[in-house]
Amino acid sequence: MALKLSKAQLTTREEIVSRLRLTHDDLSRAMVVFNEALAAARDVIQPQIDAHSEVMQAAREFAGEVVAGAQEAIDAKPEDWLNSVKGQAATSFLEAWEDLDLDADEVDLPEDLEGLDPELADTLADAPIKPE
Repeated sequence: MALKLSKAQLTTREEIVSRLRLTHDDLSRAMVVFNEALAAARDVIQPQIDAHSEVMQAAREFAGEVVAGAQEAIDAKPEDWLNSVKGQAATSFLEAWEDLDLDADEVDLPEDLEGLDPELADTLADAPIKPE
């Protein structure tokens, strides 16, 4: 293995650097187009996400009110009633409402593409040709 790049290797390196710069530029432009399309898609769907989130919040608040009312009614009952069939049914009702999962309906939108290293081609172009 040589400790110096040959003329052929220098030529290959320069070709790769040139191709890296071209593909980087092309990919960067494509990412801009993609991100613009993504922004437009977000504009279309965001009002529906917001409307759905408002209804989900109303559902959570309603469930909280049902739980609070049931808990208040159960707390007002004597201990022996809690052990009765009606008391156990009331407790099951309360637990069913407490266990409702009304947070699972979230929508996560994709993020913009980013992260290309603009200096990648320069890193290869600046690599040493021979030991110094």
